[in-house]
Amino acid sequence: MADLTPRALRLYTYLKEHYTEDDFISKKELAEHCGYSYDDKSQRNCVDMEADVRAINDCDIIQKIVVSDSKGYKIGNEEQVFDYLNKRFTRDLRSLKLNWKLTRKVRMDKQMRIVFGQERDTIETFIKNKLENEEE
Repeated sequence: MADLTPRALRLYTYLKEHYTEDDFISKKELAEHCGYSYDDKSQRNCVDMEADVRAINDCDIIQKIVVSDSKGYKIGNEEQVFDYLNKRFTRDLRSLKLNWKLTRKVRMDKQMRIVFGQERDTIETFIKNKLENEEE
């Protein structure tokens, strides 16, 4: 557990001690008990908590898996962990598809194409700088 911060260990211990089969522990409750900052009005609450959860899940020594949901965090049972993994896989697959499309757009820069009407005959993936526009 050497690679985990004391706060991450407090978070893991709190999740383990307050485990229930169905209930998630809210970010607000975890913030109060584990020393994280929390603001009800902030859209991006508890970035440190999210980083600590990633560190807990990434740690080889801790064998449990912390699952997250819009309701909060908890140590997951078998069904919850598989649901969590499926959601992560779907999210990551969407991200990979977007990366592939963006890479394809980059590769098509400066290529010629058949045009109809007032379209450009050369694909321009990147916006031109002001200096390049003035030279033309």
